[in-house]
Amino acid sequence: MSVEPEVMHNPEEQHEAANRIGLMYLLKQTGQLQVTLLLCVAVIVFIAAGEAYRVAPELVLKNICNQSHILRQQINQSLSLGMPIEYKGFAPQVHTFALQTQGVERAEIKPIYAQADRQNSGLIPLSCSAAPGQLVEQIDIDILGLVMPKAASQQYVLQLPLATNTADVGVLSIALTAGIFNQEIHQAFGKIIDSIPWVFIIFTFFVAGLFQKQAKASTLKWAFYCVFSLLTVQLVMTSFSLYQTKIIGQSDAVLDLLSQRLSAVTDMGFDLDHQVRGVDELLEPYRVNNSILHSLNVLKLGEASGTDNKEGVITNCRQIGLSDYQVCSEVLRNDIYQKLWKAVRNIFILLAALLLILNVLVEAVVSSQRSSKVSNSALPSSYRAIRAIFVLGVLLESITLSFFPAYLRQTLALSSGELQLIFSLYFLGFACVMVPAAVWVRRFGVQTMLRLALVVNSLSLLVLAYFVEAELLAIARLLSGMSQGLLVICVQSQFLRIAQSHPQFSASNQLLIGFYIGAIAGVSVGAVVVPILGVSGVFMSAAVIGGLTFLYSLNQSIELAVETSDDDEVKPSASKGLLTDLLMMFKDRQLQQCLLLIAIPIKAIHTGVILIYIPVLINQQFADPNIAGQIIALYFFAILIATHLAKPNANNQLRAISLSVLGAGLSIMLIASFEWVAHTLSHYGPLQSYQELLSVSVIVIAVLMVGFFQGTLGSPLVGVMLNSHYAKQFGSDITAANYRFLERMGAVLGPILTAVILVQDSNSKVNTNLSLVGCIFIAMGFVFYIFMRLTCQKDK
Repeated sequence: MSVEPEVMHNPEEQHEAANRIGLMYLLKQTGQLQVTLLLCVAVIVFIAAGEAYRVAPELVLKNICNQSHILRQQINQSLSLGMPIEYKGFAPQVHTFALQTQGVERAEIKPIYAQADRQNSGLIPLSCSAAPGQLVEQIDIDILGLVMPKAASQQYVLQLPLATNTADVGVLSIALTAGIFNQEIHQAFGKIIDSIPWVFIIFTFFVAGLFQKQAKASTLKWAFYCVFSLLTVQLVMTSFSLYQTKIIGQSDAVLDLLSQRLSAVTDMGFDLDHQVRGVDELLEPYRVNNSILHSLNVLKLGEASGTDNKEGVITNCRQIGLSDYQVCSEVLRNDIYQKLWKAVRNIFILLAALLLILNVLVEAVVSSQRSSKVSNSALPSSYRAIRAIFVLGVLLESITLSFFPAYLRQTLALSSGELQLIFSLYFLGFACVMVPAAVWVRRFGVQTMLRLALVVNSLSLLVLAYFVEAELLAIARLLSGMSQGLLVICVQSQFLRIAQSHPQFSASNQLLIGFYIGAIAGVSVGAVVVPILGVSGVFMSAAVIGGLTFLYSLNQSIELAVETSDDDEVKPSASKGLLTDLLMMFKDRQLQQCLLLIAIPIKAIHTGVILIYIPVLINQQFADPNIAGQIIALYFFAILIATHLAKPNANNQLRAISLSVLGAGLSIMLIASFEWVAHTLSHYGPLQSYQELLSVSVIVIAVLMVGFFQGTLGSPLVGVMLNSHYAKQFGSDITAANYRFLERMGAVLGPILTAVILVQDSNSKVNTNLSLVGCIFIAMGFVFYIFMRLTCQKDK
């Protein structure tokens, strides 16, 4: 007796069930996009506010320090003339300074023999001579105050020594206003946060309407991008306005202070032009200590300055008391724009890096919702999920790279050799796991090994967050490297399988693109969040990212999504052991020439010249330490763009490799000659005053060229590898794993290459060594071209 399934014959019941299913589907899909948008907005607000804490407080403190140094200089001059530190005439001068300088609550002079300053005992001392980036580590960063405002409790003090010609006699104590560094940041970004709920409400109804109309995945993506772009533009404009106010505020502070000081003279009836001497000498320290000022003068009311009507000049004046005099300043718009660009350029790189990550996440979410509409010729629906997991997996490790070497040096009392050993364990684990990982992936499957890599990496980051013992840190770094290597092999194996059934899909390009997206975002974000979260907080956050990525992978079917025909299945491994396999790889002439002449050298240049030598060069030549990190980020962007644009072409692989090697070698030679090029360009008219900017520009262009040509090398090199006799015997995944392992040896040689470049003391000899590196790489490319032509002729 068979049991027939229950069927609803009532049309109303069928309609009601369909409505319930449709409503649940609508709630699920809109909910996923809402959660994604919420995470994206939270991250971007957090990053923008964190960057504001890095830039704005330094501008505020610099303004106060500029005026404080002038006051101290004037008091020191009086002390050097014999006035005692107890002279009562100092008090009105200091009191006027406190009233006219924004951000100063009180100021007073303390003799050196005075008792302990109880009034300022609970205040945190700051220094005007702090290095760039150091202030953000000293001040209280209250990110939660953006959402839950509270009264400012932290207060700071500046202690400037006062001295005669022979000895210190006291200090100028300046107490700063409570909340001076975070109040304006909270006000500026608080307005944006207040508008976010309304944006979410509008977005919810809009997306729900798109789902009801069965909109395409591209329409959903653009809806997401539009909302996110609007919020991003608002955040950038808020940051821009905040920095502009602080920069122009230097001019306003000087005018207020000078007008107050000079009014004491004019109010007594003295004429500043005919009865008072030394006015210009009084203005000179203000001109010197405030670089934003193009000119500073005392003029009659209604009298125009020499450049008042010229374009590109902002003129600002303050009347001096009740007299017919005014003190006027001029600020060049170009100077303001240069300082603003210096302040906001880092946030543009951060936003670009985050946008790459968010694009990957949104595509993964949207494609999973529209997978049923994908045609047979399109990529598998799980491809974007795999890519999202890969990018997040790279991100959680690379987010620590910007500070980890310095953290090791500060935490462990070990020799430089021992510290270098711990740091290199990551690369050792990464390289050593790549070959056996390919066998593990075949035996246990991609999904299992991918999830294992995420779990191991997250656990190793948790160890770094809670322990500082050298042995545990060494084990954690080794496990991190092994897990990252396993992650790369898992994704590479899956991409190669997709490429077998989709010839238009470039597995090597997509692997490199995903890796560099995660690396760019990690390096860019890591440097910003360390002062906010602390080192342990960053390790913990990275572990949380790994845990969330693992949970996301549990909800994704990776291996089952790839369908291959019997002819396209990966060949069984003919592996005879690691050492034997590697030796057989070197017997393949194409792979031997490819590795020894191109792949390993370019990896050594990548590590030794770009990642190690360029930061050293920047720190030696330029004052701004942030330039090095920004250049490295731009270098990764260049590789990413070139890799994305590169298209595999079997007919032109040799020519593409040769041209890329030539371009990379010439770019390295351009880095070596940046001083000569900048000096030559500075001889041309308007460029004479931009020597440092020209030098930086030449280095940036050269590094971008190296990155671009390195990116164009990837696809043809992998094409040579996969078309080799070795690949036909062992299979593409085993060949790729062994190739990546040997290629990583170039990264090990990178520090040695840096040592060879820097072996000389003089800059000219160092530049000569770097030029030789470029020439040798070009020569190796020429030898590779000749050998490959001969090899191809023999094969025919």
